[in-house]
Amino acid sequence: MRRLGAAVLLGLAIWLAVDALSPAPPPDTAVTSVRDLPAGHLLTASDLTTAHVPAELLPGDAVRQPEPAAGRRLARAVGPREILTDRSLVVAREVSATQRAVHVPVPDPGALLFLRAGDRLDLVEGGRGRTVARDVRVLAVDHPAAEKGGHGLLLAVDEAHLSALIPAMTEAGPGLTPVLRTS
Repeated sequence: MRRLGAAVLLGLAIWLAVDALSPAPPPDTAVTSVRDLPAGHLLTASDLTTAHVPAELLPGDAVRQPEPAAGRRLARAVGPREILTDRSLVVAREVSATQRAVHVPVPDPGALLFLRAGDRLDLVEGGRGRTVARDVRVLAVDHPAAEKGGHGLLLAVDEAHLSALIPAMTEAGPGLTPVLRTS
């Protein structure tokens, strides 16, 4: 019985030693941002760098090379050295030729908790109750707890709505309220 116990302990010790001496798996390459960048920002090569990250820490949809990311817009604000993912980037075909991707600040970050990419909504000017854009599509939602980059939505807005939307975003006042459409 002692010999069996000793053999088991010896085998366990050898296994632990081999595991400890085995080289760690090589890190994978991931694309990260160089600095804080707001949602809607058009990425350039100077905005991007690469980092070597252990494979087990990388999201499955991590961007691995900077070339495909350069020239695309951010779907949400990102911080310095943050790993970019496919969800971080706006898919160009999501905005039609008659639309523009516009980041709209939302004064109440709690409203962002209930909105998701793909939702359709109206934008109401808070102080006047006037609807400034109807049936716009949400491309991305800023994280409500984000400290940098603001609280807001990246929206696909028809060019026809821009003349009412932009002044409502820039005037001092209670801001814009997103109103979710049910149909």
